[in-house]
Amino acid sequence: MDRAYVRYRARRAYLAGRRTLGVVILDRATGLDTSREMDLKNVGLAHPERVRYEPTGWIDLLRTFRVCRPQPGDVLLDYGCGKGRVLVTAARRDFARVVGVDISPDLCDVARANLQVDRSRRRCGAIEVVAADVTEWDVPDDVTVVFMHNPFRGEVFDKALARLFASLERNPRRIRVIYRIPMEEQRLVATNRARLVHSFVGLRPGRTWSRKMGTRVYELA
Repeated sequence: MDRAYVRYRARRAYLAGRRTLGVVILDRATGLDTSREMDLKNVGLAHPERVRYEPTGWIDLLRTFRVCRPQPGDVLLDYGCGKGRVLVTAARRDFARVVGVDISPDLCDVARANLQVDRSRRRCGAIEVVAADVTEWDVPDDVTVVFMHNPFRGEVFDKALARLFASLERNPRRIRVIYRIPMEEQRLVATNRARLVHSFVGLRPGRTWSRKMGTRVYELA
């Protein structure tokens, strides 16, 4: 049997198992709805540079926030927040505020519902979910931590970065960017305004796949 086909089948089986774990055990046990993927074409928002909703793994999020602990006054922005798994996880920590933005109003509604279900575990000061196009939306000038799970690419990525840097220029401050599955990392590096401060590989079988699913943490200047 072709070795590449065997790897393909093994990967499919692994992902199916992760989805089952997320839906049947984790989401169902907590009353959340974050595990099922959603293609933007299903809500009339298909775009070649915008990526479908696919949740960040719970364990990956725990690892991320263990490294990037919120400091007093930190405000987190989740670009492409989807159904709100990152927002739910962040809201359980001591952020002053948590903001999610997504182009899909439908996904934003699901995110708000998930945050309401999880409200008893909330520790952060305030939460906002915004349905908006990141190429036109002004980044709040108090944001200090940005989370991106490969939400968009190409020109959309560049325009979102421009909005982020515009906020930094209006209010100079320390901003950390947590970039998971950094498909457009070179675009970020090419700005000459991002310094890599931490990186770790993803939790996937095999070195190549784990590296691809990794996370980079940058500080902006």
